[in-house]
Amino acid sequence: MAAALQKGIESLAAQHGKDLGELQRAHAAEEQAGAGAGAGAGAAGAEPAAKQAWEDAKANYKPPSARAITQETFDEVVAENVEDFDMELKEAIADACLQFMKQGVNLSNIIKTEAHFSVKDKDTSDHPVTIGLNTLQQAVVAKDDSDAAIAKVCTAIADLDAQFGSDEEAVPIANSKQGVGTCVTLLRTFPTSSCVVPALNLVRKMCVDPPSLNQFNEFGLGPDVVIECISRERSAGAGDPANASTDVLVAGLALVKVAALKHNGCKDQFFGRGIAGLLAYAADTFPDNVAVVKETVLAFRSVVRGDGTIDSKAPNYLKQLVEEGWLERLCKLLLRHLNREDQNIDAAGCCALALSSVAMNEKACTDAADQGIIGALLTALNSPAYMTNALFVRRVASLLGALARSDKNKELISDGIGTFGECMIKNAQDDTVQKAFLNTLAAICLRQPEIALKIVQEKGTTGACG
Repeated sequence: MAAALQKGIESLAAQHGKDLGELQRAHAAEEQAGAGAGAGAGAAGAEPAAKQAWEDAKANYKPPSARAITQETFDEVVAENVEDFDMELKEAIADACLQFMKQGVNLSNIIKTEAHFSVKDKDTSDHPVTIGLNTLQQAVVAKDDSDAAIAKVCTAIADLDAQFGSDEEAVPIANSKQGVGTCVTLLRTFPTSSCVVPALNLVRKMCVDPPSLNQFNEFGLGPDVVIECISRERSAGAGDPANASTDVLVAGLALVKVAALKHNGCKDQFFGRGIAGLLAYAADTFPDNVAVVKETVLAFRSVVRGDGTIDSKAPNYLKQLVEEGWLERLCKLLLRHLNREDQNIDAAGCCALALSSVAMNEKACTDAADQGIIGALLTALNSPAYMTNALFVRRVASLLGALARSDKNKELISDGIGTFGECMIKNAQDDTVQKAFLNTLAAICLRQPEIALKIVQEKGTTGACG
């Protein structure tokens, strides 16, 4: 790191026509002269030039992984590839990505879809998406909350939603027209349920890339309005939960799930505005509502899951929420939905996925096992009704692999070796299922030769070997 920093400083000094050697010698001479003339000699408050150059260089230095470019720069390179080198659009995008990645540029903030470029220079003034957004913008300005005006707003939202489902250029056009910002303002202007639910869903469909998420997070307005929507329902259901709109809760939490997953700014804004309390409210008040539980636990996962960057606060959020009882809460929800009479395991699978984010150390894994999670999961995998549900068995396999971080749990998990093989055979065409169970088998074998022998004896590798 020190060598890289020195190299960066030298490069920066060279760009400004400075010779660090000369500056350092001048600094030494200046200090010597200052020692003879007294500490107060020289220009009052003036720092030596070499020291200032050093401080400037340190302030401006960025490691290669932190280098970034603007969307405009990326778009220019793609356009050059198309116009000057006769590349197809798909090839031009791929080549631009390759060139910037070779230079150590982080492209996570760049839109790289073909749809983005196909609408970039197109006249979309008469496109249905543009017309629909204009209608919403006019409604925001007018602030007319009559039944007729609200009905017109709802119709415009429904038309936009239909466009998003049928036209691949619809979302890029909406984002180029500040669609996210328009809908966020709309949510503040018309807080009625008939507008709120479709508007929240519309914003969720537009938050598909870093620029749109940045727009949603601008000044914290997007996260703030979502928290407001969910908080209103909590207040409405304070006396009687039946008075709260679960549709608003589902739509709001689904937006939290999308916005917080890969955007640290949104994640921080949600947490700072009290999403933790709202998640607990939704989970504890509607524990049997499949839709509410699904979106609640998936939103929880998005908030506590880090994105690999050093500045992510997700680990701190996870620690705080575990201290507030979320490990026990997730275990109870998982067991509750595994035992549903209607055998609807959609929520159970989501709870398993969220619990995998919590099972990060031996204590958490042991605590989960103490609540009977491992036995319940193995029983569920044995059920013919669940065994062929690829999404469910994959999530369960991943959770079991995570719980194997505790050596104490490995023997318990090994009781399902035969079942793992059956699940792999039943879902032979799904590579993600195969990978999840192989990872689990590998995890329970770690430092456990007797379990490895057990796998061989019980033919637990049958699924892997065909």
